[in-house]
Amino acid sequence: IVPARMVTEINVPDNKEAIYRLVKEDLPLEFDRDRRLTKRGKGSMIINLLEHPIHTRVKEVVKLEDNSHIVWMQ
Repeated sequence: IVPARMVTEINVPDNKEAIYRLVKEDLPLEFDRDRRLTKRGKGSMIINLLEHPIHTRVKEVVKLEDNSHIVWMQ
């Protein structure tokens, strides 16, 4: 799952074993104390419905101590 607003490019490898089925969905991200969505409560996400990771270029990443990279779902 990758936040759509962060994606600048999607790279789908030319690999016959890797099959992609990408969809864009609005997912709930933030609720108030009464469990209602806030004004910025939804975010558009790009999701691969199959098992392979989505290879993208994104606007911003966070580098972790183990040198892996993540993107916040905000």
